[in-house]
Amino acid sequence: IMIGGGETQAFQFLSAILNDLMENYPDIKVHMYSGNADDVKDKIDKGLLDFGLVIDPVEKQKYEYVSLPVVDRWGILINQEHKLAKKGYVTPADLKKQPLMISSQTLVNNQLSEWLGGNLNNFTVVGSYNLLYNASLLVKEGAIVAFGIDGIINTKESGLVFIPLKPALTSTISVIWKKKQVFSNAAALFLERLVNQ
Repeated sequence: IMIGGGETQAFQFLSAILNDLMENYPDIKVHMYSGNADDVKDKIDKGLLDFGLVIDPVEKQKYEYVSLPVVDRWGILINQEHKLAKKGYVTPADLKKQPLMISSQTLVNNQLSEWLGGNLNNFTVVGSYNLLYNASLLVKEGAIVAFGIDGIINTKESGLVFIPLKPALTSTISVIWKKKQVFSNAAALFLERLVNQ
């Protein structure tokens, strides 16, 4: 089973299915790829992945998909010494003069731009990332603020703090695959379990 996905705790939902399959069918092998939705869709299109776990917003018209019964919550990741670190939430006004790192995924930028009031040019965007871990190391060293999804980075004893956005911004999560895809027996079994969850 070839499966790719973005960084999200929702992968735990798929992990339960995959672990069960691997325990009951010892010949099944699972190969995982981490990347943002643009990367994952490209690999599905090229036949390199059977399935992709994507965090919306994602254009899914040319794929079959199943929406998962979980959502991700957006917020910011900052150094624990940052002046915003004690806040319970942040608003667009709080971020007006902050150096921001944003996801390089196109539709996510649109979603964040809308949350910020419609124009990223009114903010100081200093960079972008495709996966949050390396960006979190940059954040840890200074005043940079990175938009991200809750739970991707374990902030306990890390020197980092996650603060949710207000108004809240959430994303649904889906598993996608090519339309009319012919699957291996293992991939077909995974899909059957996924759909019947």
